[in-house]
Amino acid sequence: MTAPRAKRNAPAAWLVAGLGNPGARYDNTRHNVGFMVVDRVAREQGVRFRPYGKLARLAELKKRSAIGYLLKPMVYMNRSGRAVGDLAVRKMLDTERILVVVDDFNLPFGKLRFRAGGSAGGHNGLASIIATLGTDQFPRLRCGIGLDRESGDSSDMVAHEFVLSPFLPDEADSVEAFIERAAAATRHWIETGDIEQCMNRYN
Repeated sequence: MTAPRAKRNAPAAWLVAGLGNPGARYDNTRHNVGFMVVDRVAREQGVRFRPYGKLARLAELKKRSAIGYLLKPMVYMNRSGRAVGDLAVRKMLDTERILVVVDDFNLPFGKLRFRAGGSAGGHNGLASIIATLGTDQFPRLRCGIGLDRESGDSSDMVAHEFVLSPFLPDEADSVEAFIERAAAATRHWIETGDIEQCMNRYN
């Protein structure tokens, strides 16, 4: 897929795609942090997610003159690019106006890291989006879920089981604060569209 380009002189539309896995069995799991963040933003903005075909759930809102979209792919993580790419083409979104919110087990729990682009870093959802858009030059917000690779087995199987595990009851307060901070970071990107400013403020 060729990276989309916005219509000349049209208001700069934007998209925030929060990644996760659909279905109740994945609710409150570490891999679904992206869903949790965009759910928080939608609630704070007073908008609701509605079905977007069979691929996703979508919420629409306006900031100043620009139309914005919050997206939750309703396909499994490794096929996230299908939902993101479909909306990007239909709405003629510039790739630099697509923010992807994802979990990152290589970051300490609660750590946020904005990036303007780059590799998937082992994240299957990002890999799918990169393959679909045909570029890795889109911003992303990585949200640390903190797999401790120094305390034992760090195999791919352990990582897979960890990211699909639920947050523990005694983590509830920390998770709430974490999601609120990630939602605030996402709102800052929506307001400014300035990835460098977001990196300086939140990384």
